[in-house]
Amino acid sequence: MNFPVTIIIGVAALTCFWGVLYMLSRFRDFESVNLSIHPGVLTWRTEKGIDFLNRISNKGGKFWDIFGSFSAFAGSLFMVAIFGFFTFSVVNYIIMALGPTGAPAVPSEAATRIVPIPGVNIPLVYGAIALVSVILIHEGAHGVIISKLKIKIKSVGLALLILIPGAFVEQDDEDFENASPSSRIKVASAGPISNVLLAFVCFGLVLTLITPYPGVPVQDVVENTPAERAGLTVGSRIISIDNAEFFNSDDFLDFMSNTEPGDRINLKTEEEDFEITLDGHPRENVDIGYLGIAAGFGPMERSVLMHPQNIFLGIPYMTILGQSIISESGYTASAPWVLIHMLVWMFSLNILVAIFNLLPLKPLDGGHVLEGLLDKVTSGTKKDIIIKGVSSVTLFILVTNIFAALAGVF
Repeated sequence: MNFPVTIIIGVAALTCFWGVLYMLSRFRDFESVNLSIHPGVLTWRTEKGIDFLNRISNKGGKFWDIFGSFSAFAGSLFMVAIFGFFTFSVVNYIIMALGPTGAPAVPSEAATRIVPIPGVNIPLVYGAIALVSVILIHEGAHGVIISKLKIKIKSVGLALLILIPGAFVEQDDEDFENASPSSRIKVASAGPISNVLLAFVCFGLVLTLITPYPGVPVQDVVENTPAERAGLTVGSRIISIDNAEFFNSDDFLDFMSNTEPGDRINLKTEEEDFEITLDGHPRENVDIGYLGIAAGFGPMERSVLMHPQNIFLGIPYMTILGQSIISESGYTASAPWVLIHMLVWMFSLNILVAIFNLLPLKPLDGGHVLEGLLDKVTSGTKKDIIIKGVSSVTLFILVTNIFAALAGVF
């Protein structure tokens, strides 16, 4: 596969941008306006906003104490779960890669999305709004908990990491290192857990605003079968058979498993009704009626969308690949689809950022959570060995996933 043109354009544009920026820094005093530039990193610091964070933390009363404790518990749990899940996934991937069948293919859509480029493979407006929500809730939560725990805040600011914009709350390093392990875990966990909570709010709103279309899409029609003779066409949506409504392919398969050759059925699509007599199944020893179509999956019902695997992986992953599970083709909406799409992107980016940040690797939040947990049970050389070991495995996981994705590009 040829290297995607969008990635070549993106890399060239980034190289020019950072080259010009670096040249300007050689002739301009960026530090005088609180700008700092390092390879691939541009930051702007200010003390404005610190008083606002302090006021918010003071007005929250015990709420922020409860939120901090909840974040520490949830963040620790998520960190362990995420590390375990990705470790298991990579080990399983390697076993399959070394086996006779080889590793599963990376989705072709991922090839053009390895480098996220706003306006090219990430919707500019939806992506910008979603990213702002990620940054504000993440850094805001960090800042409020830092203030609540009486750890000094040195500055707040904005950052640009290669292409990804962000924000930060910079605490006094000495104050933070001298804080109790529990306090450090609360600070580190507050950001990603706030992203998870905001994601759940957005997802809850989406679920209340959408309703799956009834019916099962016809993906294929086999030649010389009852379906073809009756006039069923690819793209039709089967609403019901003999007044039994269908919402997904499982409903359709369950119905067909209870039919017999020669049964006469009344099949309704969105456009018309069909009276069809079923043939015998072409497979030997399969004594059920045969219609002659390949049924699509159809839209997921709310209960299926709410499965943890879809919440934390399926929906965010497919959204990033540009094939959102929640779309106009499968659902009706009681609000404009512009709003639905925006909420789906806010949900997806907040979940993905939270998962990434909770990986046990410094300077990510998960690295600080891991260090805080280890400080409760051990110290010294033993603690350092564990941190380095877990960090090494985490880096291996990230690199393996990158190579797996790149394998789908070439």
